[in-house]
Amino acid sequence: MGNRIIIFISVILLSSALVSAQFSIDSNTMALWHFDEGNGNTAFDETSNNNDGTIDDATWTTEGKFENALNFDGINDLVSVPYSQSIGELQALTLEAWIKRNSQSDGMIISKNGPYFISVRNNVVEGGVYAGSGWTHVTGTTELETGKWYHIALTYNGAFVKVYLNGSEDGSAIKTGGILSTSQSLHIGWGEPGHNQFFNGTIDEVRISNISRSIFNISDESEEPPTPNLEERLSALENKTLELETKINGLEDRTSLLESLVGKIINFIKGLPEGLNKNWTN
Repeated sequence: MGNRIIIFISVILLSSALVSAQFSIDSNTMALWHFDEGNGNTAFDETSNNNDGTIDDATWTTEGKFENALNFDGINDLVSVPYSQSIGELQALTLEAWIKRNSQSDGMIISKNGPYFISVRNNVVEGGVYAGSGWTHVTGTTELETGKWYHIALTYNGAFVKVYLNGSEDGSAIKTGGILSTSQSLHIGWGEPGHNQFFNGTIDEVRISNISRSIFNISDESEEPPTPNLEERLSALENKTLELETKINGLEDRTSLLESLVGKIINFIKGLPEGLNKNWTN
């Protein structure tokens, strides 16, 4: 029983470690905007790549997912980031953001006309990558409510395009080829002609990476770890615990049987005549 308690405490600690937090910087982070400035017209990139964005009409709010954030009115608000090689010459990709919608209208979250985008369309996450022979779009299946924070992500690894919602895969498509390289600016909260939906809501935390991050890495940034995987792990741990208990119980039963047999042998030897007893003990 003590072993089971220890195992389940470990699982609880693992789940707690997957609590939401601000995006972190690693060697694969090409751009990261916390939107923590709280004032001014510049959204500063936290990496050394200097992908600072110019804020156009979007307004600051203290009610972000993590303190400050930017509000977009769905009419003409956006953040514009000039071209740079760090976010314009990618062979693999992960786009991530925390968003809260004010309405059910469609809205672009991150867009670089030509190579990639992630948006909310028809109340689900939609993303796309232009690689190889053309565009591949992926549409999620889980509807997003208004007034609620969501972690959304898009990945491309040269084989699949995938979208994620709150750390769980929500749609995928097969895709191969290199990502198109263009000199277009990147926009947050708006997309260029053809994807020109202005986002109506709040955006907090945007990160662009030059790798296709794994579901576990994405779920680390999400408020909710992938439920199916966690349930499978719990079930597997419980099965292993029961298996261990069965083996321990079996060992205890065998030990008890052995002790009983040894006791009977000792009693039998003690009951023999003195001469035979001596020979047995020798």
